[in-house]
Amino acid sequence: QVLAIDLLYPAPTMLPTNQDKEPTVKNVSLSNIRGTDIKEFAYLRGLPNNPLQNIKFKNIHTQTKGMSEIINSEDISFENVTTNNIKEKEIFIENSRDITFYKSKLCMIIFYCIIY
Repeated sequence: QVLAIDLLYPAPTMLPTNQDKEPTVKNVSLSNIRGTDIKEFAYLRGLPNNPLQNIKFKNIHTQTKGMSEIINSEDISFENVTTNNIKEKEIFIENSRDITFYKSKLCMIIFYCIIY
């Protein structure tokens, strides 16, 4: 993956020990990356009440094999990003907003959006 951030814990035993403070991830920027044989381009899963914020992808060119996910996220941008997805051609977007694409070529993308 170019970037994987997963705050939706897969098992109850992995929940944070301090339940009063949820983790926060924001202001992440990746740029000038090239890659091949990448499983997924992006796997971004924030929390429903505390979404991932301000994630920027710039000047990234990859060949990927799997679907990308953007869940519980906001202000995600793709600038000059090219992905040549050779198997699955989707980005799954759920409960997210302000996702922008500028000068990007995301090959054969199908968006699945679920908004609550």
